[in-house]
Amino acid sequence: IGSIKPYLLDSYLGVFGKDVVEGTFGNSDGTSMQDIILILAIGLSVLIGVFASQLATETWDSVLEEMETERKAKEESGEIDVDDGIQRELFGNKP
Repeated sequence: IGSIKPYLLDSYLGVFGKDVVEGTFGNSDGTSMQDIILILAIGLSVLIGVFASQLATETWDSVLEEMETERKAKEESGEIDVDDGIQRELFGNKP
């Protein structure tokens, strides 16, 4: 369903653009107000998506920076972790 959204948006914007070019956009049936509200809602959702993506990227970068700082501090103090998260034992057999 997520892959259908760009096609629906593209088709709607195509019909909307066609109405603007043909001059039938401002009909008295009230569709022009609905179209404006829909376009504003789409624009707002795009802005929210961009903001969320930027926030997630900044958060991930700060997490990586903090992990690197901790790793360097451990190396300098000599507290190198033997348990680095890699499983070296398989079915009770150690290498």
